[in-house]
Amino acid sequence: MVSVPEDRKIGTVTKTPWWILGQGGDARKYMLIMDLERWSAARFFATVKTRLAASLPPERRAAFIYIHGYYNAFDDAALRTAQMAVDLNVNAMPVFYSWPSKGEFTGYRFDDNSAQWTQAHLQNFLADFADRSDATDIYIIAHSMGNRPTTMALANLLEKRPELLPRFKQVVLAAPDINADVFREQIAPRLASLGLPVTLYASKNDMAMRLSYRYSGWDKIGDIRGPIVNIPGLDFIDASNVTMNFIGHDYLVSNRVVLTDVATMIKAGLRAKDRGGLRGRPLPVPRYWEFP
Repeated sequence: MVSVPEDRKIGTVTKTPWWILGQGGDARKYMLIMDLERWSAARFFATVKTRLAASLPPERRAAFIYIHGYYNAFDDAALRTAQMAVDLNVNAMPVFYSWPSKGEFTGYRFDDNSAQWTQAHLQNFLADFADRSDATDIYIIAHSMGNRPTTMALANLLEKRPELLPRFKQVVLAAPDINADVFREQIAPRLASLGLPVTLYASKNDMAMRLSYRYSGWDKIGDIRGPIVNIPGLDFIDASNVTMNFIGHDYLVSNRVVLTDVATMIKAGLRAKDRGGLRGRPLPVPRYWEFP
């Protein structure tokens, strides 16, 4: 259970300032984890089914699943998921999958290995959610390093069980911390062959992607360094023009324009060419889209 203040600015996670952490927080001002319980899988899926049936029309029982990135512990992912649930306002149950990030700036190597380790577990969770939740429409939103296990888990699952494919309506890959060559040559073709509606957001102003490049020595698909190469079967969106913070890495969830684009994608089921607020580049046959 997460508190979300009514007067909070869209796109922000208002955390309790460090100097009053020991005194408790004010739920009217800050986003707080108010309650946390450990549930069995049976109780979790029973609750999901009950809430979907009660709050959504039977012909569209929707849920979005958020997979966080590097330097995000469980609490960070919980707060961010609650923020997205309010700001997207897409009438979909918010769910997040928390893989064991170290939650520290210096924990990149640990998180790198952890993201690889969690791939099989994420694949099993997605299969369970499709089988046991009664959700008719599942939307995937992955951020940063969370894209690594997400893309592989989805490809493996849906190649193995293609009957689940109609459940996954949209896949959002935000600022993917994935080797660009590996993504273009090995991952994107698998997703395209499945016919998954995939949208990838990238930016040339993402400092976290630049730091990742310095660490690994490889370009990342979430970083735009030169001419954008067309990726068949995938909507590539250049988010470089939207307002960002200094790091420029969380624009998907912090910028109103990008949030609106994602919300439109989910609500109307539209691909980039049909969504307002985006322009194709180059014309008349776009290879990618960008925000004005």
